[in-house]
Amino acid sequence: MTKKKAQAIIACILAGMTWSQPVLGAPIQVDPQAPSGRHPQVLETGNKLPLVQIAPPRDGLSHNQYRDFNVPEKGAILNNSYTLSKTQLAGYVQGNPNLAKGPARIILNEVTGSNLSRLNGYLEVAGQRADVILANPNGIAVNGGGFLNTARALLTTGKPGFDAQGKLDRFQVSGGLVTVEGKGLSGKDTDSLAILSRAAEINAGIWANRLQVVTGKNQVAADTLQAKPLETAASQEAPEFALDVAAVGGMYGDSIYLVGTEKGLGVNLAGKIQATGNLTVDVNGNLHVKQETAGGGNVTLQVEKLENTGRISAGKNLTVQAARNIVNSSSLESKETSYLAAGQEIRNTGTIQTGTHLEMQGETICQAGNLSAGLDKEKKVKEPGNISIQANRYQGEKGQVNAGGNVELKAEEVRLQDSYLYGGNNVSVTAGNTDIRRAFLHGEKTVTMQAEVMPLEGNITSGGTVTVALKQDLTNENSEEKYGNIQAGGDALLASQGSVRNRKKMESGGTLVLHAPKQVENSAEISGKNVDIEGEVLHNTGLVTADQKASLKGKQIVNEAGGRIYGDNLSLQAHQVINRRDEAREKALAERVERLKEQEAILEQTVRTDVTAFHSEEEVQAYENRIREASREYDRRKQQVDEEKQELDKIAPGTLAAREKLSISAETIQNSRDSLLYSGGTMELAASGEILNQGGRVESQGHMTLTAGSIRNENDLFSVKRVVGNLTDNPERIRIDQAGHPEQGQTFDKSEFSNLGSGYGAYHHGSYQEEKERAGYGIIQQRTREELENGEAPIPADLVGTRAPNYAYDDPIFQEMGVASMTTPRPVPMGSGIPEDPGYPQ
Repeated sequence: MTKKKAQAIIACILAGMTWSQPVLGAPIQVDPQAPSGRHPQVLETGNKLPLVQIAPPRDGLSHNQYRDFNVPEKGAILNNSYTLSKTQLAGYVQGNPNLAKGPARIILNEVTGSNLSRLNGYLEVAGQRADVILANPNGIAVNGGGFLNTARALLTTGKPGFDAQGKLDRFQVSGGLVTVEGKGLSGKDTDSLAILSRAAEINAGIWANRLQVVTGKNQVAADTLQAKPLETAASQEAPEFALDVAAVGGMYGDSIYLVGTEKGLGVNLAGKIQATGNLTVDVNGNLHVKQETAGGGNVTLQVEKLENTGRISAGKNLTVQAARNIVNSSSLESKETSYLAAGQEIRNTGTIQTGTHLEMQGETICQAGNLSAGLDKEKKVKEPGNISIQANRYQGEKGQVNAGGNVELKAEEVRLQDSYLYGGNNVSVTAGNTDIRRAFLHGEKTVTMQAEVMPLEGNITSGGTVTVALKQDLTNENSEEKYGNIQAGGDALLASQGSVRNRKKMESGGTLVLHAPKQVENSAEISGKNVDIEGEVLHNTGLVTADQKASLKGKQIVNEAGGRIYGDNLSLQAHQVINRRDEAREKALAERVERLKEQEAILEQTVRTDVTAFHSEEEVQAYENRIREASREYDRRKQQVDEEKQELDKIAPGTLAAREKLSISAETIQNSRDSLLYSGGTMELAASGEILNQGGRVESQGHMTLTAGSIRNENDLFSVKRVVGNLTDNPERIRIDQAGHPEQGQTFDKSEFSNLGSGYGAYHHGSYQEEKERAGYGIIQQRTREELENGEAPIPADLVGTRAPNYAYDDPIFQEMGVASMTTPRPVPMGSGIPEDPGYPQ
């Protein structure tokens, strides 16, 4: 290149530059009182942009002081080059002679005047890239501002502070406001953008790679931006919000870090906050989210109180910690884990959804919305996500909790009215007082309920095991229709330290264990493959059925009023076993029978009068009148007995039936009023005291073994009446008047009756036999085709080919023992009119 040509090029470059001093009213004015080492020069570029020849740096820091510092819409340039350099805003600019010893790493622009700074355009660093700091305690207003060729941009209303070596050490923020409006603020060309002020109002967008906003009266470290709150006098006026992002505002960056240290100053996020990476909000006041606040990585919110009416989402983990309350009426979401902790209350009426694990902790948790972990939008299991809830009080009215994995709830007080808890694996509730009215709890593998008090007024179901352990009563007696049920595909382990009262269904596909130290009452259904019930008093008026083995243990076992207890193998162990129709009715009937027998004795005594002592017709007439009066009273009392019997017959008798083996072991065994003891195989009745059969039925298809101190087979409804014949002789014959008796209406000699003077009635046995005729034995054969076609039930396969005692249908032994002859191979409920009980195990 020729010398002439080079001079021409330089001339063209210099043509765009001016060397004049700034004029009055320039946007950037140097503080004339600034020390020489902090005194920049402000020039103009050829296109009329402010060109700041920054002060010479010391240890990389160029400290510049201004009376005013504003960036016009066209921009301004901070010259960090000793030589000619090219810029985006003004093309080539001259060198800065202040930088003879090298460029600055940090350019600090401190405003010492009384006016706020306005950034309406871009601030560009000419030459070597550097950090740019604008510090103005009067405030900073941004409308279209931005930074070029800047490593870190920092806007602060704090006063810079230095250490003993003159190194920039801190910013003392005691007031000032940073506002962003209109065209917003851009930090996309910087590594990071920071705002340090007592308060900030964001009415437009902020774009940055890494955005940090620290608000409050603080001492902020210059390098790390860690804030140390300053003491604030209570009387000092404070802004409404530390950070206020309006609906038209927003923050967008790779990572966003918002800090508000001043107590009581909250953050209002009405605009969008979007970080492609992590988002952190740490506020010593309330945080109100009204639009979308999202982070592609972790989202961490640490606040005094969170109120979310927008959408908070995390691409990874969501953490919310509130000193007081968390209130969500919209949506909290994370693709991985969510952790919510509140010093007082968590209240959710919206949706909290997490990909893997949701943990909630609070003094009180009010959950009327939806909690979800590991499920997709169609509520199908996507991941084995877990939900863990811990509180002093959990109120889950009308809420839904769904986890692809486990649900764990621990609280002193749990209220689950009209709620739904689902676990793809396990559901566990540990509580003090528990209310599950109209609630539905289901775990695919297990459900475990441990509580002090829990009325069973909801439904507890599991594809596997159900465990319920209560310190007080287990009862569903007040549950509404369709609720109060327990269903387990596997085992059901039910335990109460009080009593159990079942009015609904307790079902198990495996073994059902029901233990209580006090009373167990069942008026509905208890069923399982195996059933094990233990309590002090077992009272059954419903159905207890086991496909295989049923075992009942207690001091007293009472089965009445249509109560049915079934099993392949049925075992009862107690001090007293009672199988009857109804205690109150049977007692009333017994009392009336007793009065009838008393009248019978009176009638008998009247009839026994020695008529040979009569000497007049008047005496004979009086005798006949006494007989008639005694007979009328007898008939009246007998009618009362018949009426009471009719009322009793309306109540179904009890049934204890085993398909293979019935075993009862007790001190006393009582079977009365057509109640049935039945076994399709063998029967073992063992009583250390007495076996008492009062008009009951005892049937066994196989061997029957009775072991007892005494065996009484009585009929308390058997009634007798003297036959009045020749008045001159005492009658010695007795007519049987019992309705339905095979010998009703027949008259027999008095010697053929026993127990005439007992309170239970007399028994006709015919002439006395010293030894009973032994039964014949035969081989059991299957029924013929004709018998089967006529409706006869088939003989069980395991009995065909075996030997069994063979009595004729009308063998006297049945009448003598008061035992119904075996006319059916399985029990038929008395008066039911149906051939089989569907509750009896097949």
